[in-house]
Amino acid sequence: MGLFSFNYAKPGPGVDANEPEKKGFFRFWEVIFEKFSKLIGTNALHAALSIPYLIILYIIAPVSGEWLQNLAAEMTQNTNDIEIIAETLSMGLRAMFALGVFMLWGSGPSSAMYSYITRCFTRRDPVWIMSDGFDKFKENFKQGMIVVIIDIAALVLGINALWVYYNFYLQSGGMQWMLLCSLMAMIFVVYTWMHFYIYQIMVTFECTIGQIYRNSLLFAIAGLPINLLLTVLNIVIIVGLFLVISNPLIVIIADLLFLALLMRFPIEFTAARKIRKVIIDAQEKTMPKKEYIDDDGENAVNGEEDA
Repeated sequence: MGLFSFNYAKPGPGVDANEPEKKGFFRFWEVIFEKFSKLIGTNALHAALSIPYLIILYIIAPVSGEWLQNLAAEMTQNTNDIEIIAETLSMGLRAMFALGVFMLWGSGPSSAMYSYITRCFTRRDPVWIMSDGFDKFKENFKQGMIVVIIDIAALVLGINALWVYYNFYLQSGGMQWMLLCSLMAMIFVVYTWMHFYIYQIMVTFECTIGQIYRNSLLFAIAGLPINLLLTVLNIVIIVGLFLVISNPLIVIIADLLFLALLMRFPIEFTAARKIRKVIIDAQEKTMPKKEYIDDDGENAVNGEEDA
């Protein structure tokens, strides 16, 4: 073989089936480095299919024009700049809201697709991003759209309720209104954590919408510490980037393509592993063994029933 000859048929190292799986933190970074380009491609596909939903979130963002005008007036003495500053703040806050909801809540069928692909990466299962991804997009389209519609209704009604309760509190000073505000905020937090598991459950099991929400609620409560950490991480990255970079478009592109590796992917990674540990592995351990007869009429090695 010549100096510059290469044997392209030579098998690569592949993945050792007997290699013990690394612990969560180390496994997470292993997936990041092994699948970096594929994760970026998956992020891009997820974002592209979610553009209509991102636009809706941008439009319904709870941004008050009057409040922004007052804030802009405090930031400058030049009356000619007030409108420009208010408009810039409005764009940034709306984009921040849209990105936050997208990363923490997902976006329907496209997030079902994203959850399936990232689950395969996490478990080392083979997956084709385009073909398998679009198959999952179509399979979960109906349930994904139901979740999105519920999310939009929850955002509109919940934010309006918060606004009304808070205004009543300012006008009357009654603590009952502040208690209602606090209760609504807590409901939003738990509902946010449910979304960490909704799409993973959707693509892993055949469930009704009610079963998906019920099981997601159980996981949201049981995984409180890690859910809180993931929420804080997302908020810090989104808000921090908008404070550092003044151009909202650059922030949006950076978040959707690259920083999603540290925002949405950790959520999917954690949910996939937790669901596998709590439900799938537990079922496999409790399933009865079955014996079958080989060609020689003797008992063969025991196996487990298919899940």
